[in-house]
Amino acid sequence: MPSFVICVDVLGGHSSISPRRTPTWVQLLTEVYFLLQAALGGELFDVYTDQDFWGQADKARFYVACVALGLSHLHSKHVIWRDLKLENCLMDAKGYLKITDFGISKMVTGKTYTVCGTADYFAPETLKQVGHNRAADWWALGIMLFIMIAGYSPFDAPEVTQIYKNIIKGEGPQTLTHRLASICIILQSLLIPSEHPRHLKPFHFAYLAVLARV
Repeated sequence: MPSFVICVDVLGGHSSISPRRTPTWVQLLTEVYFLLQAALGGELFDVYTDQDFWGQADKARFYVACVALGLSHLHSKHVIWRDLKLENCLMDAKGYLKITDFGISKMVTGKTYTVCGTADYFAPETLKQVGHNRAADWWALGIMLFIMIAGYSPFDAPEVTQIYKNIIKGEGPQTLTHRLASICIILQSLLIPSEHPRHLKPFHFAYLAVLARV
């Protein structure tokens, strides 16, 4: 089965998903180099840590908007990302995000059953192994939004197995404060145990899309 080269430019609207035998690469003697677009701003996690953006709702909404546009395009091509997290969102020189690392992405028209990704971001249906689809990506986006505001995962625990149990049961250490009502409304659209109604409502998506293009 061919691999996929996936490029999403949420700012300019230029995007492509091209099936190829191999990604773009150059081999020099005994070394192989992958050719990727420059993301001079670095990983979003590092940006949040270095700039202390944790808890800033305006920053969180903007970056979620960037990722939501990328996800929408991937899903329109029947591609599930399956590894959405702060570390896989790279910032360009203008402050916009590029989504990256599609090593475990998959083209899916129905459901897939492989358990893969990052523990804190797993959707309940992924852990239950009942099959998951693109709704798992929207769950992960909700987790990322929560982390950007709270500074920790909503289902955090000392042991990975306890994180899994918390996700399945819907139990977490704390919740967000009422002062972040706009964020909570978005989270309520994403962190839903059942995958079927889990998505950004049209109003919320349009709102975030405007933010990402400002």
